[in-house]
Parts: sequence; structure tokens; C-alpha cells
Amino acid sequence: VGFMPYERRAMELMKVGRDKRALKYVKARLGSHQRAKKKRDELQAAILAQRKAHK
Repeated sequence: VGFMPYERRAMELMKVGRDKRALKYVKARLGSHQRAKKKRDELQAAILAQRKAHK
């Protein structure tokens, strides 16, 4: 499964510990705070799954 460019950028921000900045970025893309929080949680889960699969 591929990710859209804004999702990839948000994931990169989260990887370097900029979760709040990632939330603000995703909120600007999606338009609402609730959707942004849900998307951030989805992407965080994807990062964890990638790390788990990589080990």
C-alpha cells in the first residue's frame, strides 16, 4: 500500500519527533481537527507496523 505525498511528509515529521507539527500539517491538508487526529493516529500505526516488520 502506498501513501499519498502529504501522508509521507507527515510520517517523516513523526519519525523525527515532530508530532505536533505533523498534526498541524495534516490539519491544513484535511481541513478539520478531528480528521487530522484520526489520520495522525493511522499514520503512527503504519510507522509502528513498518518498524515491526523491518525487525
